[in-house]
Amino acid sequence: MTYSIHWPHHIQFGTQSLEQLPQFLETLPKPIVAVVDNGVRSFVEPFLKVRGKSCLLITNTTINPSWDAVSDLRHRIAGIRPKTIIGVGGGSTLDVVKAVSHVPPELNWTDIRGVNRIPEWPERMTSVLIPTTAGTGSEISPSIVLADPELNKAAATSPNLVADVAWIDPLMILTAPLNVTRDSGIDALTHSIEAYLALGHNPLTDAIALKGIELIVGFLPRLVSGDRNEAVAEAVSQGSLLGGFAFSVAGLGAIHGLSYTLSHRYGLSHGRSNALLLGPVLSFNQSAAPNRVSTILAQFPEGATTVSRIREWLHTLGVPPTLHNYGGSITDCDSLSDEGFRTGQRLFGNNVRPITPQDVQNIMEGLFET
Repeated sequence: MTYSIHWPHHIQFGTQSLEQLPQFLETLPKPIVAVVDNGVRSFVEPFLKVRGKSCLLITNTTINPSWDAVSDLRHRIAGIRPKTIIGVGGGSTLDVVKAVSHVPPELNWTDIRGVNRIPEWPERMTSVLIPTTAGTGSEISPSIVLADPELNKAAATSPNLVADVAWIDPLMILTAPLNVTRDSGIDALTHSIEAYLALGHNPLTDAIALKGIELIVGFLPRLVSGDRNEAVAEAVSQGSLLGGFAFSVAGLGAIHGLSYTLSHRYGLSHGRSNALLLGPVLSFNQSAAPNRVSTILAQFPEGATTVSRIREWLHTLGVPPTLHNYGGSITDCDSLSDEGFRTGQRLFGNNVRPITPQDVQNIMEGLFET
């Protein structure tokens, strides 16, 4: 067994750790630019200072960004020529900042889309990523995911995309709206589940993923129900961080491979699409990895079937479990299956069980079963 690990050089985790950020920023190359999600600017601005002087702040409002957002940010900071760039926000903001700071400017999306297509860039900016959700794992991962005209969503993955610094303060997730907290937490859970079932798993990622599953399953319902104290926020943030660690090495599988189709078709968040697919895909994978699926299910409520156990847990989060609840119709299945099989290819090869077009059809039909 061989595996390679590429994680940020510096990971800072802790409640109220943002209070230490100004002192840390003094050690980084200047000038510094911060790209901040609009909704958290007032919360984080007091911490984005060097020697009492605020960093230049750029507010980001882009949702579901494409390469155009990368080009736009490059244009906005061109006159500043920053040596350090900070991203504060959800996965969309962090991915755009990673692209600007780590991808040589002469390259475009079609040049880098795929695996290991980004060269080293000696002149690149130092990158500091501060997530406001728990979460996408972008602050940890060697990937960026952007809207793609051909594939709905596509990824670029390279060790040269790993951030220099990941700074996680669990209090940040308490600034997020409830629906964002819920859906991003489900995404974090899916990272650990898929890493544990991925063909790329290893003993290290197994241990990390199982702890991530335990924390998210146990604490996310409390956070969503209103128990928004520091200990609960810290547990969910830890679970998200562990999921990011695990999938960055082990990879993902069919849940993520199919979720982009649901998000594209019904306008669902990435986490909500993952939520709907969790039960059907786990059930599909059970014959190929019965012991591993059983280990995962031990964290969930008792139930007659794999799907019912996952749905019972989702019910505690207030997540409607079928596509009927989101405007879908069983007549959509053929087109959903065709699109899902086509756009999910990059991740199907790492799924613990090989997946055929008929398998995708069966999974999609399961999303309408009550």
